[in-house]
Amino acid sequence: MAKRCQLLPAMQLACLVALVVLSQNQLTKAYESCATLPDPLVLSTSEDFKALAALGCDSLKGALEVNPNTNPVSVRDYVSALSPITQVERYVLITNTVDFPLRALSSLKTVASLDNADLALYQGKYALLIHKNVRIDTSVAPSFEQLFAAVIQGQLHIEDNPDTCFSNSQLEASMDHSSFWWGIEPRFHVEYETTTCAAIQGSSTGCLFHDTTSNGVAQCVTDCATCPNVCFQDESITTLRQLEQFTARNCSHIDGILQVWPSAFEADKFDETALEKAFSQVHSITNELDISGLTMVSTTRAFRNLVRALYIIVSNCVSLEYAYFASLDSYVTVFAFNNVNLREGAPHTTIDTTPTTTTTLTTTTTTTTT
Repeated sequence: MAKRCQLLPAMQLACLVALVVLSQNQLTKAYESCATLPDPLVLSTSEDFKALAALGCDSLKGALEVNPNTNPVSVRDYVSALSPITQVERYVLITNTVDFPLRALSSLKTVASLDNADLALYQGKYALLIHKNVRIDTSVAPSFEQLFAAVIQGQLHIEDNPDTCFSNSQLEASMDHSSFWWGIEPRFHVEYETTTCAAIQGSSTGCLFHDTTSNGVAQCVTDCATCPNVCFQDESITTLRQLEQFTARNCSHIDGILQVWPSAFEADKFDETALEKAFSQVHSITNELDISGLTMVSTTRAFRNLVRALYIIVSNCVSLEYAYFASLDSYVTVFAFNNVNLREGAPHTTIDTTPTTTTTLTTTTTTTTT
């Protein structure tokens, strides 16, 4: 800078001041206003974070990429620049950081709100991707539920972050989620280093995440008296042997589709006792529940503890009289058709007694006049 001010001594001070002002303007040239920020907005240096902090933007029209790589960025710079942001119309990518403070994202309320998913999401599927960061600072951090609530579409994905540990408080759920919602939510994924974190924290961290083993049964990474069994299910249950195998897994949450389709040769073995043992503890299903061809049951009582599913189909159950799911959330629709003796269902059940006609069951019990 001094070489550029090789003027008379009286003019050198003024020249140096002018160059300092010019340098500062160059640092913030790309960030003249929140409305003119580039898309994606890539923050790589300490100067980038300071420039954004100076604007105090609470909304970004494009994507946000935090990628310092090897550039040193202080915790203060991260928090000052990112904590005012409440809305990002496209995705948020946090990568290649060291000691990134997760609390810097505490104000996020909306991510990936753009209607076009191909444009909104990173690599076409991630709304919030946090990966390849060393020692994320999770103290005073937002809960995973809070972060996930901001995701309008796409996935919240946290993986490959060495020496990063999470606490039980970050898994705490409000009344809007079941206690183990993170174990069954297909759009939420976290990888957790159990060995490293156990050593750092000095004790068991409780029932945090499930590891799906080769047989599809999920186990908790640490001992926990109330661990759920999160089971991956990708095939129909058609034989008594398959039903018994499912019962032995003691699944409370199912990741996938649950199809109960007994074969004609074994339909008589799918009675209420067998179904009760297999399905009474099932609480949530990430996809659909499809029940078809039951001949030995008059009710769906075996599924009385089911709270959530994408939707439910009940068909071709000749002895079924009552299709009622006592614990089911009101937004889950139950479709029932070709059940010749069906008389009653949940208030939100769509009843179809023929293959082509659909009518909606009201809250009034249907009676038959003889």
